[in-house]
Amino acid sequence: MFDSDPAELTIDAAARLVAEQHRVRVVAECRLLELAAQWADLHSAPPDPAVRDVAGEGLRTPGGAGTPGVLEFAAAELGAHLETTTYAAWELMGDALDLRHRLPRLWAAVRAGHVRVWKARKVAHATRHLSPGAAGMVDAAIDGLINSMSWARFSDVLTAKVAESDPVGEEARVAAYEAEQFVRGGRTTENGLKLVIARAAAGDVIWFLATVTRIAEILGAEGDQDPLDVRRSKAIGILSRPDGALDLLRRHSGAGQPGSDSEPDPEEDGHLSLGTAQGVVLDPAASRPRVEIVVHVSAEALECDGGPVRMEGVGPLVLGQVRRWLASADCAVSLRPVIDLRADSVPVDAYEIPVWLRRLCGLRTPASVFPYSAATVPLEGHSLDLDHTVPYVPLDRGGPPGQTRLGNLGPLSRSEHRLKTHSGWRVRQPETGVFVWRSPTGHFWLTTPNAGTYPLGSGRLGRGLWRAIASGAFDLAA
Repeated sequence: MFDSDPAELTIDAAARLVAEQHRVRVVAECRLLELAAQWADLHSAPPDPAVRDVAGEGLRTPGGAGTPGVLEFAAAELGAHLETTTYAAWELMGDALDLRHRLPRLWAAVRAGHVRVWKARKVAHATRHLSPGAAGMVDAAIDGLINSMSWARFSDVLTAKVAESDPVGEEARVAAYEAEQFVRGGRTTENGLKLVIARAAAGDVIWFLATVTRIAEILGAEGDQDPLDVRRSKAIGILSRPDGALDLLRRHSGAGQPGSDSEPDPEEDGHLSLGTAQGVVLDPAASRPRVEIVVHVSAEALECDGGPVRMEGVGPLVLGQVRRWLASADCAVSLRPVIDLRADSVPVDAYEIPVWLRRLCGLRTPASVFPYSAATVPLEGHSLDLDHTVPYVPLDRGGPPGQTRLGNLGPLSRSEHRLKTHSGWRVRQPETGVFVWRSPTGHFWLTTPNAGTYPLGSGRLGRGLWRAIASGAFDLAA
């Protein structure tokens, strides 16, 4: 209970109370996790043979390899004290033992109050199938990253590090996961609409959405004025009637697609033509939608012919998945040169950002550059605003040339963009992709493309760095 009426609290007093209560919760969560591990220790002795004969209780291992066994009935009373299920109590003991025995760095960070328990438990669950050595590799790889990123971004990093620690095992697990696919129809709404729920290989989903988008574009070209999302919904209905879909694709074969200025020549392209019921030829290659995917592959993954990769718009995968998708899609594959994300681009003397520069910025910085933002750049790269770090000044008003360049751009969500433009938030970019933010209250944060956000506080470090960047005395590349 509050000592005084909350309505009479000042903002500063309320802020202190919020911080205090949050710290109390963090400490309590940590203590419960420690007690769960100690509860497991108290129930780790082999059962009395006489009792086992009657009840059949034995030792089971709630955690991963290398953790001690626990009497299987121990979770029942723990769950009752925690006002939760026996299964939830068993999982809590397993996570606590995994952290203590297999993830020592993360365990220490939790006990010090630096990492929330729920985050640590998700890491324990994600690494439970790994060997102790592989789990230790993940523990070392994520050290310091778990709090510097939003959970969505950190989850991708965690998935990649788990695959990296056991590439052979990850390939086998992915093959098993791919068998767990389905398509179902959801409930019908009062407006006669029905939800389609599908779980399929990411490659198949990419091809399907590309085809749906292609048909939606054709509907727009034929005069349909509905928004793109509505036309894409209509495209699903058209695809359910293959004859109509084929006729629509035939009439617009190759037209309007990127890189197709005219009708393709089937003989020159090396593809056979198929005859429709009306005797009109349809080039299957020309009717396919064009899809561009970007896959980041390390030299190590190529050398060992396996391991984790990252696909833009999808996330961490294993190399075998990408190969299977391309093989099953029966598509022509064109390889483009590797993009060097470390190199800056040619600047543009205009406020408008060309598509190629927008795409390059999205590849360099896969998420919003605002502190702890969860907004990510999608495959198309258009849902986030690209903000000029140093506001653009038109050339005819004395602005310098080359203001629109990679080193002066950063993706932000629309609300974050408004904060930066219209509130007291300020940002500087001392090196391409590295941003230092200052809040209206004088606190500072450093954000980077791969490591996330680092708080710099409100003291001399943040203030000195901010002034040094402004004066040009600070150079990260030096």
